[in-house]
Amino acid sequence: MVTTIRYKRTNMEQEEGRPKTLRMTRQRKTLARSEVSMTGIVIVTHGPLGEALIRTAEFVLERPIEQIAAVRIDVHPDSETTRAEIARAIIRVNRGKGVILLTDMFGGAPMDISCAFLEKRRVEVISAANLPILLKAVGMRGRLSFDDLVRCIEIHGKKSIAAAGGILAGRPRRAGASSCPFETGCRFFDKPKFENIEMEEVHTCIREDVVAAASSF
Repeated sequence: MVTTIRYKRTNMEQEEGRPKTLRMTRQRKTLARSEVSMTGIVIVTHGPLGEALIRTAEFVLERPIEQIAAVRIDVHPDSETTRAEIARAIIRVNRGKGVILLTDMFGGAPMDISCAFLEKRRVEVISAANLPILLKAVGMRGRLSFDDLVRCIEIHGKKSIAAAGGILAGRPRRAGASSCPFETGCRFFDKPKFENIEMEEVHTCIREDVVAAASSF
């Protein structure tokens, strides 16, 4: 009687068993993805908000985000030290397509210090940073020019603020809130589609919108 022993090959064994040309092709694709030039993003905030936004965005997208960095500012910031940290972050994420600095509050220390780096068509400062803005910036920065990306983020940031109670009641959003000249998929809560349905169905609709938007990136 002959006994057949079966075992599952490890990833390394599977990779070694592939033709060399196939392995090289996969390596080239991985390298090409890592070398794609996009607009860099630096999030400058009070405390650890920037790091938390990046981790949350990576959780939603289910992948690491490249060309991004966070700089935190303490309660009593040293302007020179903070400027040096922002400068280093800009250098890390800049691959020739410009850099956008996202700050948490207009008029706050993060924005005041970041404005020292403003440079036309090279560095722009946008407030106030939130998850919809970050997801939009990450999703569109490979498809839009620097100037168009800045405008797209600003439009999306304004339209992503919504009072759920008004939407559930069927009240229309303010004029122009759903208008985006860059992407027809900018449609979070664009229509009063939640009228006369149960709250559980509302949550399902919201989840579907979020998943669809994240997958489009």
